[in-house]
Amino acid sequence: RKDHLSKVAASSTKTALAELIWNSLDADATNVNVNFTSGPLGTDRVTVSDNGTGISYKDAESLFISLGGSWKASKNKTDSGRFLHGKEGEGRFKAFALGRVVDWKVTYKEDGKLFDFTIEGKSDSLDEFVLSDVSESQRTSTGITVEVSELESKKSHVVDPDKAHGQLAPLFALYLSNYKTVSLSINGERIDTDSLIRYRKTFPLTPIEVDGEQQPVELDLVEWDSLSEREIWFCDGNGFPLEPYMKQIRGIGDFGYAAYLKSDYFRGLHNQNLLPLADLGQTIGIGPACKEAI
Repeated sequence: RKDHLSKVAASSTKTALAELIWNSLDADATNVNVNFTSGPLGTDRVTVSDNGTGISYKDAESLFISLGGSWKASKNKTDSGRFLHGKEGEGRFKAFALGRVVDWKVTYKEDGKLFDFTIEGKSDSLDEFVLSDVSESQRTSTGITVEVSELESKKSHVVDPDKAHGQLAPLFALYLSNYKTVSLSINGERIDTDSLIRYRKTFPLTPIEVDGEQQPVELDLVEWDSLSEREIWFCDGNGFPLEPYMKQIRGIGDFGYAAYLKSDYFRGLHNQNLLPLADLGQTIGIGPACKEAI
């Protein structure tokens, strides 16, 4: 229903942009580029382009017709063997948190040939998408370019290209460290984890006990060499950031860090929208883990 789609689309700009990047990575892209186009009031267009597998024309309608329906629901890894981030089919709707108009420009391969088509959506009609005709492509590789335009005036200054690198790097640092063949660039500047990470160590924590079962938990601590952010993230067992831990964390010294609290148990809580209630940790079983991490 449209009212529920609106709730899904009511995301932060940072989360919305991250979802577009995760969709590219889940499509086996090895090169993802984020670009911001500036206007008189700040950023007026955001583009995320990749060299992933794209979407076949015959699957496009079923993938965009409703919430959910993600092709990733029955898979744990991409065709190249990389772990998948999303499975809920919500990422495409979160894009509308950035702007009113979102265009997906798709190139896919079929029977040895490349083909193009576009999908257009608007935030004021989230239950409707416009699918173009398909035509043979002049491109040399598959991929998707997502263009978000008509950014909300109150958000155009939030999508700041000067800050985006520092805001996105902690979200993708573990992934980029694990998959060295993947490149993520923000306005032409590649996120280089080798130069960002000064120190990294993993600590096993006391398992969370839920309904008599032990849920493994570990803390992946990363000290930054050039970032000032200090934050803790709830992650699934593969290290995909799900939600930030909202309590203010006191730091020692002048360096930034990210602490990734990892457990598959957090994925289930995230899907139930319970992770934002982490401060009430005793009610969902994660209070002791948060205290031990801090």
